[in-house]
Amino acid sequence: MALRHRRRPDAHQPALFLATPGSYFAGAEITGSELHQALSYLAEHDLIEAIDTDPATVAITPQGASCALAGGSVQEHINQPKPGDTVTFHIGENTGNIAANSRDFTMNATTNKDGIDPTAVVMLARALRQAAPILELPEDDVIEFTQLATRMEAEAASGSPDPSRLQRWGSSIMGILNSPVVSGALGSVLAAYTGIVLPGLPPA
Repeated sequence: MALRHRRRPDAHQPALFLATPGSYFAGAEITGSELHQALSYLAEHDLIEAIDTDPATVAITPQGASCALAGGSVQEHINQPKPGDTVTFHIGENTGNIAANSRDFTMNATTNKDGIDPTAVVMLARALRQAAPILELPEDDVIEFTQLATRMEAEAASGSPDPSRLQRWGSSIMGILNSPVVSGALGSVLAAYTGIVLPGLPPA
């Protein structure tokens, strides 16, 4: 099994987990062998990645963050169909107009190299706006982030959206998502999704 190795500031040490008094599953203490098997399984399905450090550390991948956000089990996430050239993001507890009356919904963002899909931009903008309160942004950044998402949605739904405006606002969104003030994997997932919906932006 090949693992990608690169340093990540959000990496975690499995050894520290085992040393924690509360490292139990179903009432039984977790052994080093069991933890190794679990980590190997997650890495095999690209949900975590090994970091080349001493002691060994692991970090969650964008795919792993998507799995966590879905609210289901790891097995359910792994068993999902994976269409070509399509990236799937799961947002739980949706109360907006997307997939109405559904607890969870799936966003399929197909890479668009020839232009911008207004429908995908609308879905992106709504996801960004819903995520704003939980990104741990400073209050001023939350306001700016929400306003940018609202502008993107309004422009995309106008019937004749201006790609340059969407690109400009998307670039500002990416700047916030990639800034040090955003913590956790959700920011990375949203940045990757934004880059797919609005091709040509700086990479996440």
